[in-house]
Formats: sequence, structure tokens, C-alpha cells
Amino acid sequence: MIRWADPERVGRAVRAHADALRRRDPAITRILWYGSWVNGIPTPGSDVDLCVVLAEDGRPPRERTPDYLLAGRSV
Repeated sequence: MIRWADPERVGRAVRAHADALRRRDPAITRILWYGSWVNGIPTPGSDVDLCVVLAEDGRPPRERTPDYLLAGRSV
């Protein structure tokens, strides 16, 4: 059970992930972080909400989405 989450640690992890994505994929035009962490009202179980804006490459979204998930990241 998670009882407390460190906002600074979460922020560092999200920024590091976003930076790594940008370095890896030139198709990324913007990454937006939104939701409870940004609004300052997260709870210990809050997820991280990111919107990754990509240039068109012809693939359907369902084929591109797995490349940008935070799954397996520890914060």
C-alpha cells in the first residue's frame, strides 16, 4: 500500500521520462503533463497523466501508443 508520494521525486521521474522520449523520437512535437500532480492535488494512488503530441507518420494510434507508456517506471 502506498501511503505517501514524494512530489519532487515524481516530478524528476516524469521530466526524465519526457526528456528520454524526446531524445529517442523526433516525431514528438510536444509533451503535456496534466492532472492531479500538476494541479497540486495528488493522492498516493494518483497516476501520471501525459499527452504526447506526435507528427503524423501514417501508423494508426493503436500501433504507436505502446511506445510512449510509463509502464515499469519506478518513482
